[in-house]
Amino acid sequence: MLLVPHREQGMDTSALPADHRTRQGHHARQVEPVRDKLKRLAGRGCLHRTPAGRFTNVPLLSA
Repeated sequence: MLLVPHREQGMDTSALPADHRTRQGHHARQVEPVRDKLKRLAGRGCLHRTPAGRFTNVPLLSA
């Protein structure tokens, strides 16, 4: 029994079961504050933000 359908092009959240949509909304509210903190750290030079939007350690300069 497949409770969550396979993802297809153009599919929106209405194809998901109601409880899954609710959990997805909670996840987004938890992720956004963390993403904001990462952006602030990148702005201060503590992290490096890649062009793809991922965050990594700042590369060490070789002496």
